[in-house]
Amino acid sequence: MQTPSGDPYASTSAVILARGFAKRCARCGQGGLFHHWTEMADACPRCGLVFEQEEGYWTGALTLNTMVTLILFSIAIGAGVAIFWPDTPVVPLVLAGTVAGVIFPIFFYPYSKTIWVATDLVFFNPWRMKPGTGLRKSR
Repeated sequence: MQTPSGDPYASTSAVILARGFAKRCARCGQGGLFHHWTEMADACPRCGLVFEQEEGYWTGALTLNTMVTLILFSIAIGAGVAIFWPDTPVVPLVLAGTVAGVIFPIFFYPYSKTIWVATDLVFFNPWRMKPGTGLRKSR
């Protein structure tokens, strides 16, 4: 659907970020961007937006995944200590935290990539939202 401005991809920052959180293309909202849980398409099949613009692009997604995991880990351990204080069961808390610290990043991995693309489009490279931009350059 085309907006009154004529730009079919015109969206607010909130919509772009919501698409990222929903594991969809941040520019057009297309789903099905992953071939497998960890293998993302090079470009959106609908609008052609190339996701990895440069080498090292996914460092932001890695950082996002690590930050969210550490924050949730800290909250979980802190809540466990607060609930069971003063007789805190250290070994069960450490085991639960370790399991969660290994499983959650694997689950969150594809989301971190689409959220990173959305974050990049909103805050760092909004020009890539325009039609005909953000496409792979010939090498």
